[in-house]
Amino acid sequence: MLRLVTLSRITKSHYGLIVPLTSGWECADGRAPTLAASEKPIAQAILQHIWNEARAGWDRQMAANLNAVAATAAAASSGSAPAASPAADDRVPKQLPANVWSSLNDYQSQQIGGFDRVFPVNELLGAERIVARVCHEHVVSENYGPIHLGEIVAARTFSASGEPNPLAKKDRAATTLTVTGDKLVSAPEELWSPRSVLSVIDGLNSICWCMILLKFGSEQVTHAFFDWLVKMARSRPQKTEQFGQFWLTVAWKLATELRGGQTFDAAVAPIMRDYDTFTECMSREPQSTLQEVHARLFPSCGRRSGRNRGPRASWAQSEPNAARWSSEAKPDWATQLVGGF
Repeated sequence: MLRLVTLSRITKSHYGLIVPLTSGWECADGRAPTLAASEKPIAQAILQHIWNEARAGWDRQMAANLNAVAATAAAASSGSAPAASPAADDRVPKQLPANVWSSLNDYQSQQIGGFDRVFPVNELLGAERIVARVCHEHVVSENYGPIHLGEIVAARTFSASGEPNPLAKKDRAATTLTVTGDKLVSAPEELWSPRSVLSVIDGLNSICWCMILLKFGSEQVTHAFFDWLVKMARSRPQKTEQFGQFWLTVAWKLATELRGGQTFDAAVAPIMRDYDTFTECMSREPQSTLQEVHARLFPSCGRRSGRNRGPRASWAQSEPNAARWSSEAKPDWATQLVGGF
C-alpha cells in the first residue's frame, strides 16, 4: 500500500507513466528498449489501473486524517472533550506493589541467635486489598486514615490459630439496598467488630504487622506501641466495645499527626501517655446497652409490622375498666386534668 501511495504522488495522472514507456527510454548501458505497437494498449491499461488504485488509497488516507483533525478541533472548541482521567497516583490500588513482599528479604535476612527471622505472613495473607490501601496512604497520597480493629482479621485467609478463617468474606451475590434521597442505592457493608478480648488482641497484632511490613516506623517503637495497646485491652476484658471506641480515637489521632508530617515514632509517644482518653472511653456505656434500654422504654418503636403484637382490646372489653375508673375516687391530678377540659 505504501508503494501505491508513493506512486500516486510521483505524477498527477497516469499519463506521466505511460508516455515515457511508450516513447522508449535509454538505459545506463546504452540500450533503448521499446514496446511493440500491439503491446502499448495493454501496458497503458495496466498502468492506468495501477495508478487509479494508488490514487484512491491516497485519497482515503488523507480523508481519514482530515476527519480526525476536525473531530479533535470541534471537541476542543465546544469544551466537550473527555475529561482527563485521574492520575494513576490518585487511584487507590487493590493489589500490593511487587516490591512490598520482596522487602521481606531484608527482614528475614536478619538473624537472631544464628537463625533467620520469619515474618508472620499469615497475619496479612488474604487481606492484600486492605494492606494495599494502607500502603497507598503511606507511600503515595499521605492521606492517612484509621485501620479498623476487625478489618484485617475479617478479611485474611487464616485465623490466629492457623486454621481457615470463617470470617473471610467472599463476593456476595445479594446486595443490601436502601433509599437515599428518593434513590435506591447499595448500603455500605458493616465492618466486623471483635466481641472478645482475644479477638481484640488478634486485631491489634494484625495491624501491628501491617505497619511493620510497610515500615511506618521503627520496629522497636511499633512493637512497644501495640504491646501497650494489648496491655490496655487486657486490663478491661469485659469492655471490648468501649476499647473499640478507644482504638478508633487513637487511630484517628495517629492519622492526623502523620498527615501533618509527624513521624510515627514521634506521634505515638504522647498517645501512650494519654490515659485520660482511655479512662473516658472505658466509662462510656456500650452501644448495645443503650439500644436495649431504648427498646425497654419504647417497645413499639422500630416495629416493622404487627408481628408479635397481642390482640387489641375491643370496646366491650375496655368498658368495665372505664366504669370502674369512673366509680372509684379519682386522684387530685386526675380531677384537675378532667376539670381543665
